[in-house]
Order: sequence, then structure tokens, then C-alpha cells
Amino acid sequence: MALIFKKIPTFAPPQKPYSLDFCAEGFVDITAYSKGKIKADMQYIKMGLSGAISLAIVREGVAKRLLDALSLLPLGYTFKVYDAWRPFSVQKAIYDSYFERVKEAHLSEGLSEEQLHALTRKFVSFPKRDVQPSFVHSSGGAVDLTIIDADGNELDMGTGFDDFTPLSMTSAFEHMEHSPICQNRRLLYSAMTEAGFTNYHEEWWHYDFGDIFYGQKTGENVIYDSVFDTNDVLERMNVYV
Repeated sequence: MALIFKKIPTFAPPQKPYSLDFCAEGFVDITAYSKGKIKADMQYIKMGLSGAISLAIVREGVAKRLLDALSLLPLGYTFKVYDAWRPFSVQKAIYDSYFERVKEAHLSEGLSEEQLHALTRKFVSFPKRDVQPSFVHSSGGAVDLTIIDADGNELDMGTGFDDFTPLSMTSAFEHMEHSPICQNRRLLYSAMTEAGFTNYHEEWWHYDFGDIFYGQKTGENVIYDSVFDTNDVLERMNVYV
């Protein structure tokens, strides 16, 4: 099936009310599930964050949709996953680190702690253990990814992963409609949304299914609960070899 390129919305849609209807769906390693077709290049273990994992773990329903999206890419192209399910400890380390960066960047502005946290939460969700569901990457429904060509080269998306600047907004290059960056972002956006994912508009690399962000965008049920610790996820994994 030929993929129809979609223009990327330049404004975030209003949040919709959603309900919780958690299912017992298991987790999978997307590389094994896809028989090596989808690659993993997990960024936080490369950064040396304590507790980070080397596997790109998602819910099985997410994995099925990733294969649907993969079938829409040009011949020889595939996905490279930067991050997927994320342990609580890693989320907290990312949040704390970025909060300090925000605090330093706005040092002269006299912002309150709450204002600084609000700026931090624009890109990194604050982790809580006492709520269900918690941050989206604890669900297995969120995936951070890009596209690589037949030679393994990442397509030019204009910024790198976790580049928390205005250029990271998915629509940041929509005014340059004929540029390779715009077309590459549209390719990723079109394939992923056609397969049933929603995109977090602040991050071109972030897509969701079945989690809080997905529920806010679609009004559909949030079906994936939060799992915070690696051992708990491994116990719920479906193994594909």
C-alpha cells in the first residue's frame, strides 16, 4: 500500500477526556518480535544512566502496530528505536537532570520552583509511583524512534534525540515544505499515525498507543498500566525467538 504523506499539524489539539480500562497485555522485545527488522539503539544505557536497559521493550499491541508502520516505509528503510519502556529510576534521573538544566538556563529570571517544574514537564514527565497510570514511558505504550535507510544511516530530522528546543517540535519545519527534513518528519509521522499511533507534538521522535498521551489525543481508553521496575516487566514479557 502506498503511503500518503500527511502534513503535520502546527498546533496541539485540545486534550480529550479518557477512561481507564487496563488490559493484561504482555511486553515484548521489539527487535526479537520483528525478527531483527526493527533496530534498537537505546540511548540512556549509552549515556550511562543507572538502571537503563539495552532492550527496546513495548507492549505486544504496540509491536504489532510498529510492524504495520514498517510496512509503509520505502523499501530498505526501517525504524531505529531510541527508547521504549523506561524504568522509574531512569525517568527520575532524566527529570532531575533536565530540571537542573532548566533552572540554570532561567537563573536570571526569578522563576518560582513551580514555574521551573512546569517548563521541565514540557519535555520530561515527572515520575510518580503512587498513581496509575504514571509517566507514559512506564506503560510500554510510548516509543521514541527514527528512520534509517538501507545503509543504516539515520534520516535527517533536523535535530537529534532529546534535543529539547523549539526545533524538536514535530511541525518545526512545516514552513519548509520541500526540504528533506520536512519530508523525513512527514514520512515518520505519516507511517506511525497511519498505523494507529499518536505523536507528542513537542518531540518529533515520540509516539504513543494505549497510554495517557494517546488517550488525551483520541479520547480512547488508556489500556496500559504503569510498570516501574525491570524485574516486573521481565516477568510479564512474551518471548519471541
